[in-house]
Amino acid sequence: MSALAPRRGDIIPGLMLSRLAVLAVAVLAAPACKRVPELLLRDSEARVFRADCDAQGTCQLEQRSGEKWPGPVTTPVLRSSGHVVGVCASAGDGEGPPEDCRPLVCAKDSDCPPSHRRTHGTCLNGLCTDESLGIGMADAVMLCMVGTGLGHDSLSQVERRAMAQQCGTPCEVPKPCRQP
Repeated sequence: MSALAPRRGDIIPGLMLSRLAVLAVAVLAAPACKRVPELLLRDSEARVFRADCDAQGTCQLEQRSGEKWPGPVTTPVLRSSGHVVGVCASAGDGEGPPEDCRPLVCAKDSDCPPSHRRTHGTCLNGLCTDESLGIGMADAVMLCMVGTGLGHDSLSQVERRAMAQQCGTPCEVPKPCRQP
């Protein structure tokens, strides 16, 4: 037997390096490819959206049922910058104003989209929420729009928006509105 030939049980250096390279690529690529299972989200106006979300909580939405948003602003986007998580009508350039958003409703945590690298959000009092954020004016506006239908120009919607914009600091959602 040659002195250079590997013995039984020896690791061949080139083979070991190849295995380590494959393992490193698999470990490093896994988080980038990880996706959350497809979700069906429901808003306060009985619309249903299919959400395709990544592990960081970025979601692409597609409306599956319910009334379509009136007017030219029709792209549904997730609003997750406040305490209440909702769906907004957008021109494709961000969340849209809070009066164009409706909160997501839920029965359990898994009904809510992911946030902060978790596989699902938090369902609190029947609403998808981000407990790490306090209630702000945009949350109050969105909660006051519950049950008024889509759009923001009817008399009741204008009145409720004005009422919510007076929520104070810290913001207290007006009594006639959906409470968080």
